[in-house]
Amino acid sequence: MPFPVPQIKNHIGTTSEPKAIFVNPSFLETLSERQIKNGYAEVIKIALIADAEFWKQLKKVKKIEDFYSEEIITKAIELKNTVVKKDLYENDLRKSLNFGHNIGHALESSLIEQKKDILHGEAVAAGIIMESEIAQELKRITAKEYKEIRDYVSSIYTPIKISKETKSQLLQYLQHDKKNVGTDLCFALPKKIGSYELYCGVKLDLIKKVMNNY
Repeated sequence: MPFPVPQIKNHIGTTSEPKAIFVNPSFLETLSERQIKNGYAEVIKIALIADAEFWKQLKKVKKIEDFYSEEIITKAIELKNTVVKKDLYENDLRKSLNFGHNIGHALESSLIEQKKDILHGEAVAAGIIMESEIAQELKRITAKEYKEIRDYVSSIYTPIKISKETKSQLLQYLQHDKKNVGTDLCFALPKKIGSYELYCGVKLDLIKKVMNNY
């Protein structure tokens, strides 16, 4: 189904606090392995930008049934809830939740436009790897930290083939990311594992480089 606003994803919407949230981990047992991994990308993301100790815990998680353990779900919710409560309308800190999503959203949008099979979490996982390399190139994380991230994410998600057409579309979509300031491309990047910064002015040549490396 095409997006109602061409070349734009996650720009239009409203913010409304729910009266209650119910979490039932046993429901996840009804999902396929692919769908479990689809959601798990967001758990990896929150650990990398908010809690280094949680990241260390996740690196030991290998079995699919452990991806949705009550302990992991509870911790991920607590971390995200802390961020959202501090910045409900995404003026500052909440932008950190978009780590992996600049390239992830652009990749997802491009492949959907091409009518190719892609899940949000799969695109975000690819985005996490590529945006982590951007962070490493900008000396926000070390080469060792980048390798940790790349190796763990790659052990769970099959790399997505990115054609020349997709690369071209990706660069176009990135111009419309909601975090951009004017013509500056802004990315939510880890600043060492477990913390984040919003970095504006990421160059297109660097984005092309990490796409080619991926």
